Amino acid sequence: MRTLAKYLRNYKKESILAPFFKFLEVVFDLLVPIVVAQIIDGGIRGGQGDGFIWRRAGVLVLLAVVGLTCTIIAQYFSAKAAVGTATN
Repeated sequence: MRTLAKYLRNYKKESILAPFFKFLEVVFDLLVPIVVAQIIDGGIRGGQGDGFIWRRAGVLVLLAVVGLTCTIIAQYFSAKAAVGTATN
């Protein structure tokens, strides 16, 4: 790791932000089953109606968009650090 660290010295920001945004992506991906469980328990079994199901579907879309955004940002910083390290 120390051997690699000397090459990443110029890319500290990217080396920290890439895993951070990947972590955020995982968090949003792990929230999806919870929302689906809410749809099943509250909307279908609980009989709260179509409005509840549509609101939870909107939350699922929002989670997908935010997760995709975090993925793209993580890939950008990861590629930037990788290309810079390979160049050095």
